[in-house]
Amino acid sequence: MKIPEIDTVCFVGAGTMGCVNAITAGLAGYSVIIYDLSAASLEAVPARFQEIADYLVAQALCPQAMLDYVVSQIRLTDNLAEATAQADLVSESVFESLL
Repeated sequence: MKIPEIDTVCFVGAGTMGCVNAITAGLAGYSVIIYDLSAASLEAVPARFQEIADYLVAQALCPQAMLDYVVSQIRLTDNLAEATAQADLVSESVFESLL
């Protein structure tokens, strides 16, 4: 169920939680941007998306074609200003170190 006042969601953090949340938001009909400072984390996103999609399809929670479309619409960036410029909602999913 999409909230009418929110069109674009930015997820800060390209780890597992950020990727799961991005796919979930995309399936709900939102435009999605994932921001991460780490180029390595952004490069790992396609593999994370594939793992998540494989699970969702195996559990019969979502058809592969729908996941393929949603994933193709998710934008990735390492530019925070670009990521948040059009975002109506920003969600942080960054690894926290207590040290």
